[in-house]
Amino acid sequence: CIGGIMGNAIVLLTSILMWSQDVAFLVGSANVVFFGAASGGFVPFPSIPDWIVWVQWISPIKYSFQAFTWCLLSETPTTALLEMLELDTPSSLGSNVVILIGIFVVCATGSVIALSRQREVR
Repeated sequence: CIGGIMGNAIVLLTSILMWSQDVAFLVGSANVVFFGAASGGFVPFPSIPDWIVWVQWISPIKYSFQAFTWCLLSETPTTALLEMLELDTPSSLGSNVVILIGIFVVCATGSVIALSRQREVR
């Protein structure tokens, strides 16, 4: 649920900031690919090259995926898998949710500011 709201906030901000719908769609699609690749779901963090691994910290998909895997694997015999795949930072469900809410607030605030600066067209 929070991941969906976060995605909507990113789409809204992208569509406001871009000068055409075509460019907004292109940038939005690139964001999804970029953030998805850095989420740790497709390529484990230990396998991501050092020069690009920083992207994980700004990827909302990473925090959604990590919260999901944390719910599934914590307090089970497979908890070691979280450490092996480096899905243990931040190390709790609550921390991931708070970060997602923080990213949402930043995107929503950016959208409000961008909309307030646009001229009204009639």
